[in-house]
Amino acid sequence: MNGAPAVAPTRPPRAATVVAALAPRRARECGCQRMRPVTPGDIMAAARVLLLLPEEAWEKRLEAMLSQAEAAECHRTRTGRAHPRYGNGTLMSVATPQGAPPAMGDRRFLAAMGALIAAVLARSESLEGHGRQCAADAGNVEERF
Repeated sequence: MNGAPAVAPTRPPRAATVVAALAPRRARECGCQRMRPVTPGDIMAAARVLLLLPEEAWEKRLEAMLSQAEAAECHRTRTGRAHPRYGNGTLMSVATPQGAPPAMGDRRFLAAMGALIAAVLARSESLEGHGRQCAADAGNVEERF
């Protein structure tokens, strides 16, 4: 020993490490390019979240939910486990808190579902649909009917 005091290796505080691990990251930043396929249940759950907010706040909350779902799917793909805060990569897993179920014909609920569908379609190039068919490759629905 040379008489110098032993210096313990420095580590970041545990809380900072946990917060950094839980922080939402865009899925594209970590190599993932999608979230889980969107189901009618996802749309209804996320729309119920929007009903708790004024319409001016919908766009920001939609962006947050979609980014969180992408981050969760990226985490699930890398680790094989659900994200500790954002769940399994579905919109339903990040759609909290939810308001009470409204009547299905409620105009504000329909507007919330419409805003959600528009936001999902805006990201459709990065979504993987059911049966390995990308949402962007589904064709023009209006031409089919």
